[in-house]
Amino acid sequence: MTIQTKIIDGITFSFVNEQEFETIYHEVFKVQQYKFSATTNTPFILDCGAYIGVSVLYFKKLYPQAKIVAFEPNPDTFRLLELNIKQNNMSDVQLVNAALSDSIGEIDFYVSKNDASPWKIYDTCIKDKWCAPDDWQTIKVPTITLSPYINCKVDLLKLDIEAMEGSVLREAEDKLGLIEEMRMEYHGLQGNTANNLDDIMTILESNKFKVAFERERKIISLDKVRQKIETNKEYAVIVYTNRRRSKLWWQSWFVPRAVRVQYRLRMLTS
Repeated sequence: MTIQTKIIDGITFSFVNEQEFETIYHEVFKVQQYKFSATTNTPFILDCGAYIGVSVLYFKKLYPQAKIVAFEPNPDTFRLLELNIKQNNMSDVQLVNAALSDSIGEIDFYVSKNDASPWKIYDTCIKDKWCAPDDWQTIKVPTITLSPYINCKVDLLKLDIEAMEGSVLREAEDKLGLIEEMRMEYHGLQGNTANNLDDIMTILESNKFKVAFERERKIISLDKVRQKIETNKEYAVIVYTNRRRSKLWWQSWFVPRAVRVQYRLRMLTS
């Protein structure tokens, strides 16, 4: 695999799939889907599903003094994650090469075997419609649990772990009181009972989180999400959680629209 490098606004990004990088960069830096408002200049962030580190670099641009723990199971992707953190001289970033689960051990991990144009963003522990035998292969990766990393206030928990959300949240449920805000990509997959949406909602509500769902830049209702999961083999939605309803509305409704307007103005004037 040939590593490519781009420098954008003073940040150096290395990657092997330019189309995938551009997709992730747009979502993270342009749409700013992980933008959040911390009450400190040194927020503690758990980045679960860090991939090559685009989100870590975004968090460090947003809060240069942030302390971050980033998890990535794919060993090839992890090497790019390490490179992106090192070449940008990032401090206070701990990298963990393991999959998050409800137990410590080992798990099958589905990865692309198309070396000509590998798409790593869809690597997963849960077999889905993308895992066709001709395009994907299985490797073994270590699993760890999230709860040992939650020993103080967590300003943001980012979860993008391809249908392992339910298992990870159940394992860490006793520690969720220390988390201020979550940004989670929920993956509804028929037959994956371990990632049942109603079970996740029960966990969130019992820990006093207010919840909003966003799909394609629009806020949708819980009933609509349930309906989409029932009628689609797979369905992904961004879940915003916060302990304060006013801040949840601000983060999930106002901020995405403000960012979108700013982006359009930049495009018109560039």
